[in-house]
Amino acid sequence: MRAVLYGIGAGPGDPDLITLRGYQILQDADLILLADSGSKSVLDPFIAQFDLDDKVLRVDVPMTQDQDILDEAHEEMFETIKTYLDNDQIVAHLVLGDPSLYSSFSYIQKRALEAEYEVRVIPGIVAPSAGAALAQLSLAQSEEELHFVPALDQGQIAKALERKANIVFFKAKKHFNIIVEELKKRDLLKQSYLVEKVGMPGERLSKDLLNTEAPSSYFTTIFVRNSTQN
Repeated sequence: MRAVLYGIGAGPGDPDLITLRGYQILQDADLILLADSGSKSVLDPFIAQFDLDDKVLRVDVPMTQDQDILDEAHEEMFETIKTYLDNDQIVAHLVLGDPSLYSSFSYIQKRALEAEYEVRVIPGIVAPSAGAALAQLSLAQSEEELHFVPALDQGQIAKALERKANIVFFKAKKHFNIIVEELKKRDLLKQSYLVEKVGMPGERLSKDLLNTEAPSSYFTTIFVRNSTQN
């Protein structure tokens, strides 16, 4: 057997939306890595549905912006993975969404490639695609631009909305009220919608951001159609 590190995109949260290739790698893997904060993971439904608990390793990654703390956590995670790879085993790092988009896997991927291990990536459905499917709306058409923006502060939110492009705001819970305020200023509320916990229990869609309940989940995305073709 040849040692391989896989980054597997689980999709938005519903186990039925993982790719067939991703599912097969999970069955074949010697170790499945779940990196999360706390004792429960949003990926637990995958482990239960596919009966994988006996080969899961749960690694706690702090929810912090301190890069030194994160670097230490990622280095410890990689050192753990190395023991399996050095014994010619298959390691699958399962992540929500896609391994190449705002994913913890990218930090492990970089270390593994630098150490000359074989790394493969199995893509997954991302929250914007799942959210657009739920809302039955297009993310972009023809020559429209589509921008992915983490909603970190008011300045960044306002700057994104100055562009004539369709916007997907990730991590929108913390600054939900600011986003709504900025949308209202620009008369964009009717062209915006919110998806919370797409593909998970408690999934919610709202096309009335002014009157909707503020989101309670970290997994909140706001879509804004602000292209010149609207």
